[in-house]
Amino acid sequence: MSTLVNRPGGHRWIQFRGPGGSRHTLCLGRTSKSQATYFQARLDALLAARMMNQAPDPDTAHWVSGLGVSLRRRLAAVGLIATDYAATLGELADASLASREDVPGTAINLRLTRENLIGCFGREKLLGNLTPEDGKRFLEYLKDRGRIGGGGLSRATSSRRHRIAKQMLTFAVKKNWLHANPFPGVGRQEEANYAKRFFVDPPLFLRVLREARNQEFRAILVLARFGGLRCPSEIQPMRWSQIDPNRKTILVMSPKTKRYARGGERTIPLFQEILGEIGKLPRRDDLLFPNHQKTGQSLTDELQRVCRWAGVALWPKPWHNMRATRETELMEDFPIQVVASWMGHSPSIALTHYAQTTKDHLTKAVKMDNILLKAE
Repeated sequence: MSTLVNRPGGHRWIQFRGPGGSRHTLCLGRTSKSQATYFQARLDALLAARMMNQAPDPDTAHWVSGLGVSLRRRLAAVGLIATDYAATLGELADASLASREDVPGTAINLRLTRENLIGCFGREKLLGNLTPEDGKRFLEYLKDRGRIGGGGLSRATSSRRHRIAKQMLTFAVKKNWLHANPFPGVGRQEEANYAKRFFVDPPLFLRVLREARNQEFRAILVLARFGGLRCPSEIQPMRWSQIDPNRKTILVMSPKTKRYARGGERTIPLFQEILGEIGKLPRRDDLLFPNHQKTGQSLTDELQRVCRWAGVALWPKPWHNMRATRETELMEDFPIQVVASWMGHSPSIALTHYAQTTKDHLTKAVKMDNILLKAE
């Protein structure tokens, strides 16, 4: 792929065609033939990796990290390594977190993944030294020691953290800190945690709602359960201008999805259950919930107290399962693409993470007529 050229006085050149097809010459200066040959072999490995749009093999990555700044810049200038190849894992983790601080739930997941990455590899790990084998090692680390404070994570949570780490590395590629993501070759596992699914049926929810004494919190609960809104990110910032009683719609603004084509906006029906509770709110502020600008944990603590007053055990993942319950109900009456649009995600996400099988489905199934008898 490259040609080693011997020059007078023991000087060596390496000539090659770069990723764009241009011809380049690297002057190695006065060096032995064995050293020049070794350099040529590593250069060929970099060329092959760039042509395949892959991360270099571990030995070549380690060789690049040991080069001087001048040589690294020369390799970067001809497109063989990323411009800022010496960026560290700690710098990447901090930069990717700073880019998503405006989405509280996402920021929490990024912080946890950052701690896991640093715990596994250390802050000073060079991005260019990461390999597909490191991706497998990180997944095993999550399963064995991924829980902050000790212990391993579930299969679903490990898979989710690993996916977030891959997204961080894609962020590094976009910033030209890497030429290719070293983790994509690691297989993605199931992220849905079926053990924590819970259907919040209307009788149970009504028991809880009756004990909610604060009208703002009652409306928050109803928006989460019957609107399927993400809490707190989509509910807390809501303003009266988003409610259209004439068209009977709600304009939902989602920080989580604002980077996508629709800019994080979607319109959902103003369901009767929601209209009844929102109509009882005092209109003293542009915000619907001026007294509930709290963290997600504070809202969960308040829900925990209300459940205790109602004599109900708080179900797992309370806000997610209220949203999933509503999506499951709506899919009984509307096409999946319509429901997924109202919920703000794709049909595949709806089926993987939200749709549930309920006791009513089983009851309805066993009461079906025997089609064999009808066929006689």
